[in-house]
Amino acid sequence: MILSSSMTREVDHVNATLARYEQIKYFTILDRTFDVATGELTPTMKIKRRVVNEKFKDQIENMYNKCKSGDCFCSAMKLFLMGNRLRYP
Repeated sequence: MILSSSMTREVDHVNATLARYEQIKYFTILDRTFDVATGELTPTMKIKRRVVNEKFKDQIENMYNKCKSGDCFCSAMKLFLMGNRLRYP
């Protein structure tokens, strides 16, 4: 919970500098980083979006379900925290 509240504060700080359409509306913190060995990254460390979308389908669906229930703005971006870096799938 501490990590989540810390991330929420950081996201709020960044969002304050962005236009509404650029803002992060919701995010999910994963329990592991993306890796070449698990197939989510290419050898040059680029995200394989199709693989990530398939492997994390449930987490992505949960974010969209929150959106449909009125908990967020529906054009939100998906944000995953991987280690100490933020990446947008």
